[in-house]
Amino acid sequence: MTEPYFIAIEGNIGAGKTTLAKLLANALNARLILEQFAENPFLHEFYKNPERWAFAVEMAFMAERYKQLHDQLDRIDLFQPVIVSDYHPLKSKLFSSVNLDEKEFYLYEQFFDTLFQKIRQPDLMIFLRADIQTLLLNIENRGRWFERGITPEYLQRISDVYSLFLKTLNIPVLILKRESFDFLRFEDHLMAIVHAIETRKIKGRLYVSALEELENL
Repeated sequence: MTEPYFIAIEGNIGAGKTTLAKLLANALNARLILEQFAENPFLHEFYKNPERWAFAVEMAFMAERYKQLHDQLDRIDLFQPVIVSDYHPLKSKLFSSVNLDEKEFYLYEQFFDTLFQKIRQPDLMIFLRADIQTLLLNIENRGRWFERGITPEYLQRISDVYSLFLKTLNIPVLILKRESFDFLRFEDHLMAIVHAIETRKIKGRLYVSALEELENL
């Protein structure tokens, strides 16, 4: 690819977004944008007391994501025209709709819409759809201290919001059944995704539940 192209990776907590983003960035010689979640000063307090710290944690995430995307997406790089991010620009709004009460979300939305109205939207989104048990296992295996309090119920709420979000997108979306793809261990799984991206064969919203389906596009 030689023209500017923005790929966003999305999925629930523990779906493998960052892993896939890093692998794709390397395979495509792309610039990489990674969410700086560990730097959020309110994250630990949020998981201990969500009602008390939800607004603060979401405002901090929004500010950091806006700065990242504004700085990176406005910069043209002839040697690395492709950009891969492990989150969609609208991620902040999705999570805040779950974590904030009605009045807080109303205020949050005013800030978000003002900031993000001119942020470039992705040319392609890859969504990693995973079962709740898969997510819980991945969260446990990676052992992040601030994720220890995440419950199946919370993951299900996030999953439900993502399902509604996917229906609103007007860009190509590749939805991968996470349990069928191990792009970290098997190179052919990763290269099938890379090939689908490079050949621009993804049109509309495409759900793929097996490697063979992706290879046969």
